[in-house]
Amino acid sequence: MFTIFLILLWVTIAVIGDMVFKGAVLWSGRFWLGMSLYASTAFLAVPVLGAKQFGWVVVMWVASNLIISILASVFYLGEPLTIRRVLACILIMGAVALEEIR
Repeated sequence: MFTIFLILLWVTIAVIGDMVFKGAVLWSGRFWLGMSLYASTAFLAVPVLGAKQFGWVVVMWVASNLIISILASVFYLGEPLTIRRVLACILIMGAVALEEIR
């Protein structure tokens, strides 16, 4: 359970880094903030990859990344929450559940 928390934290920091980089000018303060955020994710990746199999980490990272990205696009960027996005979240959670059952 702790590794899932670390993956969620890892992905959240990476998504925030993506949003910071989107508006960054080369060598600006936002650029360095984005670099720092990306670099900090390495400290979260090491214990997760040491504790779990690589395939499990990839499935959980991709699923978490998609869900957090959808949430960020809806709540931060103001994009509409469509049926497709809701369905994508449900299917992603199904994939996570299948991975955990295995």
